Amino acid sequence: TAKNYDHPLPTVLELLCSQEHARAKYEQLGHRGFEALSWDLGDSVKAMHGRRRVPLDAPGFAKKVLGAENVVEQKERWQAVGDGTWTSAWSVDVQGSPITIRGTATLRPTATGCRQEIRGEATCSVPLIGRKIADFVAKDAEKGMDREDAIDRVALARG
Repeated sequence: TAKNYDHPLPTVLELLCSQEHARAKYEQLGHRGFEALSWDLGDSVKAMHGRRRVPLDAPGFAKKVLGAENVVEQKERWQAVGDGTWTSAWSVDVQGSPITIRGTATLRPTATGCRQEIRGEATCSVPLIGRKIADFVAKDAEKGMDREDAIDRVALARG
């Protein structure tokens, strides 16, 4: 997934790493009980670790593995590369389930703002139907990222 922003990279990065914005965004998405477990925003490394409860309308084949509401822990670690670019390793662990989502993100300056590229993969260790469940989770996560992006853009427009 790639997203272009017409705001400078430092502005976008500040928003993406804001604990207050994360809390407000997750509330707008219907997630509950956001907790910032650790939030360390240094000059060249920004590490965030949060937990929240996320509602999920899982299809029948996945209901035994995924609940109607799941506790997820999300970790992100952004690091300055040196040319104005920031890279991130991130993970989302669904507690009590065999699901993990892991990936990377890159935020680069452009002539008109910045561009974020996100790559990720969902895995599920359930025999036989694990790949099908992982595919569902990946598609749901992508829809969630699109909804997050819309909220981020509104916040950026507000300044």
